[in-house]
Amino acid sequence: MQLVVKKNNTKLNRLLAVMGACVHFYLVLIALTQPTYAQAITQTSPQENTQANKQANTNSLKITWMISDSPPFHITQPKPPFSHGICDLLVEKLIAASPYLKHKRVVLPQNRIHKKLASGEPVCFPCMIHRKKATAVADYSIPTTLYPAFSVIVAKDRLAAFTQRYGASISIAKLLNDRRFTLGRSSARRYGPILQPILDDSWAYNHGVVTYSFEKSTLTTLNLLSKRRADYVIDYPTSHKYHEAEFNYKMQVLPIKELENTYTLGAVGCSTTAPNNFANDALANINQALEEHVLNDPEYIMHLNFWMSDYIKNYTQQYIEKVVNYEDSTPRKDN
Repeated sequence: MQLVVKKNNTKLNRLLAVMGACVHFYLVLIALTQPTYAQAITQTSPQENTQANKQANTNSLKITWMISDSPPFHITQPKPPFSHGICDLLVEKLIAASPYLKHKRVVLPQNRIHKKLASGEPVCFPCMIHRKKATAVADYSIPTTLYPAFSVIVAKDRLAAFTQRYGASISIAKLLNDRRFTLGRSSARRYGPILQPILDDSWAYNHGVVTYSFEKSTLTTLNLLSKRRADYVIDYPTSHKYHEAEFNYKMQVLPIKELENTYTLGAVGCSTTAPNNFANDALANINQALEEHVLNDPEYIMHLNFWMSDYIKNYTQQYIEKVVNYEDSTPRKDN
């Protein structure tokens, strides 16, 4: 009996030794693999890191919106029937659609806005003419607005003098060299790639009445008509809409032959040379807000109709075609 027990104990000891060795091996294996396992749990993918960095950059992005005191594009003291300037509601909608960004609005004369853009300050201006490529001053969002072409605006009691000589649609090249009529213009105003070369070489552009007021520059120019200092101005017809209602002075809009079937697209412009890739970051957020929230917003479309539908037939349809469904390859005529 004693010998059997001893033999059985020997077998048990061997079994325990083998089991102990297995347990030891397993513990060593866990110890060796534990750091790698922990690292696998805490490590994020490159894509997740990129998204996190992008979100951090977005949260720190601040857009300073430049607002010009130039009705009808911006109306700093709105009153019926003008609740917003043309570009004011656009800014409100963009701010509401991007609460994760920091926003600030600053009202400045047009010439100072241009200087801030050109000098590389991190600012955006919501009321610029759209361009497909960045300039030295600004880079541009997708289109935001469909504007009618520039027109000739005259005092209503002077209308006959123009239509008798030129008809209902005026050749601007002929009018600008007609010395019986005086052009009124702002020193800061530019007229786009079609009109500006015609203006630069004309008699009227170099001998007309020029205003140098940078505050409410559009109104100052149109006031030249009511004060009889000029016979006509060249401007967007929406300026006529505001001025006539605000000052009860009757004016008439005459289309320009050279701009028949043309239109202008508006856009947000941000300083091209601002540091830290500001324009790219700001416009990426602005374009996303435009596409997802603003361009199809019923209130925004109704607002644009209020300003533009008198001058562009079937405005909503045209707006959807040329702005909402805009593609970079879409050919167009700018004015």
